[in-house]
Amino acid sequence: MKDRFNRICIIGAGPAGSMSAYLLKKSGFDVVIVDKYSTPKRKVCGEYLCPSGVDLLNKQGLKFIVEDFRRVSGMKIVSPMGRSVLSFFPEGRIINYGASVNRSIFDQRLRDLGKNEGCKYIEGHAVTNIQQEGSSWIVILESGEKVLCDLVIGADGINSPTAQIFGHKELINTNRIALHVYIPLKDRKFYSRLGQMHITKDGSYVGLNPINENEINFSIVCSKEKLKHMSGREIINEAIRSSHILRSYFDEIDNETKISTAGSIKNKNSFIAGDGVAYVGDSAGFIDPLTGEGIYNSLQGAIFLNDALQKSPNNLGLKAYKEQKIKFFREKNILNNVFQLIIKTPFLCELVASFLIVRQKRADTFIGIIGNIYKPLEGIKKLLFQS
Repeated sequence: MKDRFNRICIIGAGPAGSMSAYLLKKSGFDVVIVDKYSTPKRKVCGEYLCPSGVDLLNKQGLKFIVEDFRRVSGMKIVSPMGRSVLSFFPEGRIINYGASVNRSIFDQRLRDLGKNEGCKYIEGHAVTNIQQEGSSWIVILESGEKVLCDLVIGADGINSPTAQIFGHKELINTNRIALHVYIPLKDRKFYSRLGQMHITKDGSYVGLNPINENEINFSIVCSKEKLKHMSGREIINEAIRSSHILRSYFDEIDNETKISTAGSIKNKNSFIAGDGVAYVGDSAGFIDPLTGEGIYNSLQGAIFLNDALQKSPNNLGLKAYKEQKIKFFREKNILNNVFQLIIKTPFLCELVASFLIVRQKRADTFIGIIGNIYKPLEGIKKLLFQS
C-alpha cells in the first residue's frame, strides 16, 4: 500500500467511526464515512457511558455531547441469593459519574462533529464489496457509488461486514445472547441514579440503566439455549419473577413490548490493523464489558488510531495503533473474562458479594475498576489491601 495515507474511508458511523472521522479530519486527512443507516438508531446495549468515557469527552473539549444526559453515580449489584451491594464511583482520580445516554441522540451528535469539521458522509447505503486497485482501495456501495481511498477503517460493529469482506473475522463458538427492552417502573419512588446488575442463579444477569423516570433500559444476557424452549418475553418475565427486587420494580411485559435481540456477545479480530486496513470499536474485537464501557472503548480506540496516524500516516502508524490497543485493553479483557466466570458460578458470586459488602470502600473500589477509574491491576491491589 501507499507510503502515506491521505484519503480515508470509514465504514460505520457509530461512536468509533464518527469519533475517528472527526479526529482524522482535524489531523488533515481527507475523510469519507459510510453508514448503511441514514439516521442513527438505538442499539441493543445498556446505553451507558462510564466515568472514563465522560472524562475522555471533556478532555477532547466535547463536554456538550453528554452534559444534558442524566448522570449515573454508581451501581447496585444483586447476587443470586439476593445480597445487594451498593457502590459509588470513587472521587479524586477523574470525574466520578457516568451518563445514561440515548444512543440515537448521542450517535447523531458524534456524526455532526465530523460533518461540521468537513467530513463527507454517505448515509443510507451499505458497503457490498472492497477491491484493491494498485496501492489503493475501492469501496463499492449498494447504490453503485465507489469510494477510492488509501486506508479503509472498519467501524461497523460486532458483526463487521468489513471484517467479513477482508476475511479478518474469526468465528467464535459462543452460547450467550442479549435480550433488550425499554420498560417503565411501577412507581417513580424506585427511580435512582444507580445502574444495576442482577445476577441470577442460572448464570444469567440483568442490567438496568435508568434513562429517565419513565424509561428503564432493561437487558438480560443468558444462554441462547433458553430461546429453544422459551420466547424472549418468557425469558424476561421469568427474570422479573425470580427476583423480589425486580418484581417490586416492574410489571411483567406483554406481547406488545418490543424486544431486541443480539445473537452473540463476542467477536474476535486478531488482525486489528495493517496493510491499509484498520478496525476500531467492536469490529476490532469485542468481549461483553458487563457494565457498558463499550462506548468508552470505542472512543478511546479512535483516539489511539488518530494519534498513531498523526505520527506515522502509513502502515507503521497502523502497527503502532495495533500494539497500543492490545496493550491498553489486555488487562481489561482478562478481567472481563474472570467476571464472566464469576457470574456463571453462584458460589463465587456470593463470595465476592460477601467480601464487598463488609466495607463501603471495597464496593466503591470495585465499581471504580469496572468503570475504568482504576486500571485493573491497580484496582485489584487497592481492593485486596484496603483497610
